[in-house]
Amino acid sequence: MIRTLKLTFAACLTALVCLTYLYVFQYDRFYWLYRCHRYAPAIAACYNKKPFQFSVDFYGTQFHGSTDNLIDKHVFFFGAWEKPILHFMRDVMNASQDKQKIFVDVGANVGQHSMFMSRYSTAVHAFEPYEPVLKRFRSMIESNRITNIIIHPVGLGNAYSKMKFYKPPQMNTGTGSFVEGFLAGNSPYDELEIVRGEDALEKASAAAVTLIKVDIEGFEKPALEGLRRVIENSRPVVIFEMTLARSNSFAFKNREELKAAFPKDYAFMIFREPYAVATGAYELVAMDDALNFTQETQLDVVAYPVEKARQIPLR
Repeated sequence: MIRTLKLTFAACLTALVCLTYLYVFQYDRFYWLYRCHRYAPAIAACYNKKPFQFSVDFYGTQFHGSTDNLIDKHVFFFGAWEKPILHFMRDVMNASQDKQKIFVDVGANVGQHSMFMSRYSTAVHAFEPYEPVLKRFRSMIESNRITNIIIHPVGLGNAYSKMKFYKPPQMNTGTGSFVEGFLAGNSPYDELEIVRGEDALEKASAAAVTLIKVDIEGFEKPALEGLRRVIENSRPVVIFEMTLARSNSFAFKNREELKAAFPKDYAFMIFREPYAVATGAYELVAMDDALNFTQETQLDVVAYPVEKARQIPLR
């Protein structure tokens, strides 16, 4: 009996030490374990690597997904996909003095960013051309009874057209792109409609915009060019994933091209990496003048009008 108690105490002490170490030095891993043990259908599901369906609380809404998809997996294990960016956008909206706080989500995918920002926005205009992810997005809007999200089932560019879309693999539905060869796992899909964002927003009576997020896998330059009038008139904060790749004819090729996509009195910062995926902590740093546009990389860039510099949360 005493031996059993000693072994039990030793096991509990070892577990406590291990958890304390993870909490202090590897919080992301600690949080992963916590959420998995709390929300997984069975503890074994945390370790056997077999995908499972789930429904979890997502900032006051219910998010439905499957762990065989990267975005969904992050929502399940860490509470959100790109949590630092979500928290930054929330802080921008809270700091805004606009009476009507309009958020534009370009590349909405299954709607995680739009659902999150619907709590802090008067209205959300979400642009997504790929129907398989839109189906899930619409389903979650309906089940959560969200009424201020307007879906535009089109892509954004600098001209009206139809272009071949390259669909993403099931494991990461966030990589679909109008750029051929953007990702090796993408495959040809149908031709999808592209419109100019400034015209679509004006038609929807949403020309006055507070915040724009763009994440469209290498096609951000044409989309930003098609939003130019909105950016000039509304002076929104713009956060966009910038893909640098010489092989992509749509990509920004140098700093001058990037600056030309915005009014002259816009400034730029980037998110410091790596991201704090569990806590959502973020830090913005100056965009280095020595940034090498010949490298193959992706950066999350924040562009903002200089008169709003004091409203930009740096961390």
